[in-house]
Amino acid sequence: MSEQQSNRPVSAAVYRRRRLVLLGGLIAVVLVIVLIVVRPFGGEPATAPAPSASPEASASQEQPADEPAPEPSASVDPASTPCPGTALQVAALTDAQSYGEGVLPQLTLSVTNVSQSACLLDAGTENQQFLITSGSEQIWLSTDCDAEPQEAEVVLEAGQQLASSTPLVWNRTRSIEGDCEGGSLVSPGFYNLEVTINGVTSSEARQFELR
Repeated sequence: MSEQQSNRPVSAAVYRRRRLVLLGGLIAVVLVIVLIVVRPFGGEPATAPAPSASPEASASQEQPADEPAPEPSASVDPASTPCPGTALQVAALTDAQSYGEGVLPQLTLSVTNVSQSACLLDAGTENQQFLITSGSEQIWLSTDCDAEPQEAEVVLEAGQQLASSTPLVWNRTRSIEGDCEGGSLVSPGFYNLEVTINGVTSSEARQFELR
């Protein structure tokens, strides 16, 4: 009885069920394989990293802008500063105290920087003045006849004394403004010399005698 049942042919419906089961199993296997392969790359999409700033931009942001270096204060060279009157001590000089008849006095001056720093002195003839007086009377003034006044700037160091290199010779006559020939001869007697340079006058007059 059992042998007859086992030899009975299988119906078409059974074959279809078996095929569906096999097909379902195959599909399940394929899905498992797909999930295994795809899963490592799944998940939420990664957020794109923020664009990094360029090296130039980073450098400019990280490092503060260079502040301009303070400019050094301009230092004033004392040697280029004109000598103030308070820095100068002026003296009137003659080559002798007494002059015989016909001997012409030679007049000079000296100037000393009595300050603590060097300064610039215009020692040219246009800044010099020699004045000879007798009592309160003006006898002779060097600027009455100064045909070619000259400039001569020199640096006068602290404590340095500068003297006239070339004496001014007085011809023993009265001066006339604008007349280099001079006036009449003066009489024998005592005379006083005062000198001025850069607006500073000698502290004392130099007295000399004409015989």
